[in-house]
Amino acid sequence: MTGMITKRYVEQGELVTSAIGSFSQGTAIYQLADLATMLVKINVNEVDIDKVRISMPAEVSIDAAKGALFKGHVRKVSPSSQDSGATSATTAASSTNAQTVIRFPVEVQLDVTDRRLKPGMSSRCSVICSRHRDVVRVPTNCITGTGSRATVKIVTSSMKDGKPVETIENREVSVGLRGDDFVEITSGLKEGEKVRPNPYSGPPIPSVNFKDGPDGG
Repeated sequence: MTGMITKRYVEQGELVTSAIGSFSQGTAIYQLADLATMLVKINVNEVDIDKVRISMPAEVSIDAAKGALFKGHVRKVSPSSQDSGATSATTAASSTNAQTVIRFPVEVQLDVTDRRLKPGMSSRCSVICSRHRDVVRVPTNCITGTGSRATVKIVTSSMKDGKPVETIENREVSVGLRGDDFVEITSGLKEGEKVRPNPYSGPPIPSVNFKDGPDGG
């Protein structure tokens, strides 16, 4: 195979063992990398693994090339989680930990290689399960409800006694794709209409008391 030597395990003059003349696996001398095919190995949460299919398009970015986006596709989806080979004792200990997240290994192959990509680099990878362009979308915290129907709060402005007054009206809308940050609206909402986010329902934010110090800070 054609490639590039990326690691040398022995120095010149050292004794090596042949795998042909002994029962051992032999001594590794070099690590040879085929840079013509670049793979990105990622771990996908069990909640999302059912959406990932072979040949799905993917987009990869690296810190070494700010703003560059490399196209690729899903090459392999593991049929088992990365921890499925653990011993029963390890599995039992892991099951008691509420923070344990089950992940499945996935390989993404880049369509075109680039000299800026090198083996061992860290990267960010997005697998595109579905994509719609030129649609109306709103932030996820502006939507109430699950499924294909949801409710948004429409904000309308009017003048009363010479002062602007905002009116809040609940409206049912049809929902398309749902992402981590935005939700697609297929009907019930027009471009330019103003919506109000839902009240914050996360964990309480600790308050900080500031006191004047010797320097007045």
